[in-house]
Amino acid sequence: MRGSKLMLVNYMCMVLIGITLFLHLATHAFLGVSGYEASLQPDAVKGHYTDTATAFMLAVLLVVLAFHSIFSFKTTLLEWRHGKTWTKAVNWGAIVVAAVMVAFGMWTIVAAYITRW
Repeated sequence: MRGSKLMLVNYMCMVLIGITLFLHLATHAFLGVSGYEASLQPDAVKGHYTDTATAFMLAVLLVVLAFHSIFSFKTTLLEWRHGKTWTKAVNWGAIVVAAVMVAFGMWTIVAAYITRW
């Protein structure tokens, strides 16, 4: 995939981050709870992970934040130094780090959803 298409995906991720972050913060502020402090109580936190819509929103937020942050960091590293070896190492490193981030985060969300605490 060419760089310009990846940049377009990165911009779309920024929009999705804004939407999902707003919804995530709204669930802690005024959607279904009486306030921010009440949303941090253990039962409310369990509810966030066991509710399908909220768990899906957390998964989307995880994926788009991981892609956006890794892609931006990769771009910064590629501008820092040039060369085929460096480019290859940074590209593969970004793929590995993103896969680990998403796998660990999804494992946490899915495990909490399946066990229903």
